[in-house]
Amino acid sequence: MTAGTALVLCSAGMRAWVALLLLAAPALAEERTPLQSEAHGIIGRYCGRCHDGAVATAKPKALAVFDLQNASWFRGLTNEQLAHIMGRMDSFGVPSDQKIRIKAFVDAELAARR
Repeated sequence: MTAGTALVLCSAGMRAWVALLLLAAPALAEERTPLQSEAHGIIGRYCGRCHDGAVATAKPKALAVFDLQNASWFRGLTNEQLAHIMGRMDSFGVPSDQKIRIKAFVDAELAARR
């Protein structure tokens, strides 16, 4: 095999991987959508008092981090802020079954960012 042949084979292999990733991306996004919706509801119950711009108790500093009125509220968070949500769930006494769902959401979002 010549260097040129190896390059062509490598390029074909890379194209196949890219095509596979592009085909898988919508499926991965569709799998995350229910988690995003579920996380929005749970986080709204425990964090909405400060992070929901539609309520009178919302705090400007909290809204600067995220506002639950924005459907993509989590997209502006850094990885560290997203991971920090788990600690906040502990401090608010969120039931274990709901913390498991929030962890699944956080893990999925962090994985999608890699």
